[in-house]
Amino acid sequence: MATPHAAGIAALIKQSHPTWTPSMIASAMSTTASAYDNRGQPIMAHGEDLTQLFPATPFDCGAGLINPSHAIDPGLVLPTELVW
Repeated sequence: MATPHAAGIAALIKQSHPTWTPSMIASAMSTTASAYDNRGQPIMAHGEDLTQLFPATPFDCGAGLINPSHAIDPGLVLPTELVW
């Protein structure tokens, strides 16, 4: 279910900032993401035997939990292409 949620958040950002490029939208989403869940606990990942839990790395959950309200106004976006 991550893809539909991320696409919906990207559409909301594009609606608020119609001149932003896809890389700027992705930057806003990833730089405002959190490594903590909605309870304030670190995002956890399962071990190989599925009985152990440990704090997730970017290889487990990417940038983290997207925060749509922060992504709308990130303060700074990093474009990958040159914008003149």
